[in-house]
Amino acid sequence: MVEDWEKCQENMLNQWCDLMMADRWESLWKQDAVSFISDFEWFRECSYNDSKQVSIGYGTKAKYNGECITEQEAKQRKLYHLQPLIELVDNSCYNDNQRIALVSYMYNVWVNALNIKHYVEKCDHKSILYIFHNYWWTINGVWSDWLAKRRNIEISKYNS
Repeated sequence: MVEDWEKCQENMLNQWCDLMMADRWESLWKQDAVSFISDFEWFRECSYNDSKQVSIGYGTKAKYNGECITEQEAKQRKLYHLQPLIELVDNSCYNDNQRIALVSYMYNVWVNALNIKHYVEKCDHKSILYIFHNYWWTINGVWSDWLAKRRNIEISKYNS
């Protein structure tokens, strides 16, 4: 474990390594969730308009329009936003793939959107799938092939 942590430090920032190597991240699904989201959220150094907010880094909310950050700061912000989502789904009513799909969806649309947090806490699979199938397929009211692809991948992940 120490060798792994030292190797991690050589390649990444300390906070990232601490989280990934800590006991709470030992579950492979948590590491897989971070990787899964990274397939959809790319690093952007400077802020950009992202539908309903000005985003930066890996899709987190920018502090102000025109802000620029390093990739290390972007990773820290991503982890800061992921931690409560991971804790929310880390219970026995979900399998690992469902947890990964839920974390990805909530990271993308904002955890409180459509009261999804309530359904996740209640383990209401039927309502969660309804939300997956019916909401957040558009950007500013315009159909998005990219979001449709992401939603379909998340739905497949949730159903597997």
